[in-house]
Amino acid sequence: MKEKIDFKLENERLILRYFNENDIKALYFLLKDEKVNTFLPWFALKNITEAKRFYKQKIKNQKYFFAICLKSDNYPIGYINIDTNDGYELGYALCEKFWNQGIATQASQMLLKFLKNENIPYITATHDENNPSSGKIMQKIGMKYCYSYQEQWKPKNILVVFKLYRLNLT
Repeated sequence: MKEKIDFKLENERLILRYFNENDIKALYFLLKDEKVNTFLPWFALKNITEAKRFYKQKIKNQKYFFAICLKSDNYPIGYINIDTNDGYELGYALCEKFWNQGIATQASQMLLKFLKNENIPYITATHDENNPSSGKIMQKIGMKYCYSYQEQWKPKNILVVFKLYRLNLT
């Protein structure tokens, strides 16, 4: 893998690149939004200090955690990641004003192309059954529905029915 500092993936519309210390304000803007965070596995951030902590604990040292930026300004409007701690789970989020524009689908396709060269054998993803838009993204990138399961979801401590999708990359 290329040096983390200057690594980026590009297409005609988007840049996927690593977050850096200068992106804390953008990260805070994304993760403070209650609506954006409804289906994310953490609570909305309350301040910049929490955004700095989130960056250091969850993003900074992750190999596959990228800022989604429009090519026009290279400013983070969301994120996309593959969590390699327990398998290869895809996750993504966008600022609400960028929903339903094909951005998450495009970013996912860019990441998949890259992951095939990284020898990642497969990816999985789940979505809350109350968030079918996320499931549509999974389907658009070729993921196949496997099964649903119910879980007392932490840290939010709510009962959720998740739909699990998988895509083999080899």
